[in-house]
Amino acid sequence: MSDIARDGPSAARYVGQYIGRKEDPRLLTGRGRYVDDHALPGMLHAAFVRSPHARAKIKSIETGDARAVPGVFAVYTGADLNGMTATPMRSMFYPPAVQYPRLLPLSETDVRFAGDAVAMVLADDRYIAEDAAELIMVDYDPEDPVLDYLTAADKPAVHAEIGTNLVLEVASPPDAEIDAIFAKAAHVVEETIHQQRHLAMPMETRGLIAMFSPLNEMTVHLSTQGPHLAAKYFAQVFGLAAHQVRVLAFDVGGGFGLKVHPNRDEIAIIAAARKCGRPVKWIEDRMEHLVASNSAREESARVKFAFDKDGIIQAASFDYMGDAGSYAWHAGPGPKASEVFPGPYRIPKYAFRSRTYYTNTVGLGAYRGPWMFETVARECVMDVAARQLR
Repeated sequence: MSDIARDGPSAARYVGQYIGRKEDPRLLTGRGRYVDDHALPGMLHAAFVRSPHARAKIKSIETGDARAVPGVFAVYTGADLNGMTATPMRSMFYPPAVQYPRLLPLSETDVRFAGDAVAMVLADDRYIAEDAAELIMVDYDPEDPVLDYLTAADKPAVHAEIGTNLVLEVASPPDAEIDAIFAKAAHVVEETIHQQRHLAMPMETRGLIAMFSPLNEMTVHLSTQGPHLAAKYFAQVFGLAAHQVRVLAFDVGGGFGLKVHPNRDEIAIIAAARKCGRPVKWIEDRMEHLVASNSAREESARVKFAFDKDGIIQAASFDYMGDAGSYAWHAGPGPKASEVFPGPYRIPKYAFRSRTYYTNTVGLGAYRGPWMFETVARECVMDVAARQLR
């Protein structure tokens, strides 16, 4: 291959040029700067107490023994922190028409998934905070959880104030012509495709350091994929002007969609920093990540194609169902999946339906490779059709 000119007009062009990566030597020699590499004067370390139950009433929380541990600065429950936000927490990605549940930094009366945070310990170091958290006694009254989104429509509402487990339903208008095409088609191929739950599992888990200045200015060191989105969200939740919030994102050890939108845990840490008046650090451990970080893609679709005698597509239908978990950060990929499903194929008539349901599982979040499922579901059924029609 001939060398590409490094001078002249082509020197200003990127196409065909070797673009050296600038960050590799620093990261490969251990000189990266992640959230946990930062320490601020007077900084406290946080540990959460999380529910072992998927669904339960909180009868009482006893914190006396934890408060007595040397090195513990404070122990907070929902009664302490839930009033620190200025507006109700709500995902920035939710359609306005969707009924969204009451979202609190710490669960105060009910837990809705195993891993739901109910209390927080602030201490001089993480070891003390973890030890003290184990001394907090929570009296739960367990209830039967809703664990299967496929049957959630007929189960008691995960959020009683909403009264239904249906998050969002979108469907194409009824079309008798499509029904007639399927009834008369030479070949009809129909399959249900299921996809299991996905979790991001980045090398660097979620984490942040939050602090407030005497002028009520917020600074957050955050492992995030969207610092500007996070700053906007924090300002909204805590009733601050945009210029009062600064989010610092240095090196990020993976996100894969998980770190696009801040979660309840991050809001709880910021609320704690505001209440105690000192910087607060929280680094999610791997067990917390497995039980409390948003997951994605617990979903299925009933896919149906109608073909003529020559194998030409005449019509298709796509019936999507998805699990939103207990606190979804978006309304599910169903509406967009229905839009993307036809892909590169000429489909004269197309019907779709999308439903997403609340369950007593960890909330729904983003995951890399959006719109993958509907593509795979479509191609799986096309493979089945090819084998049947050959």
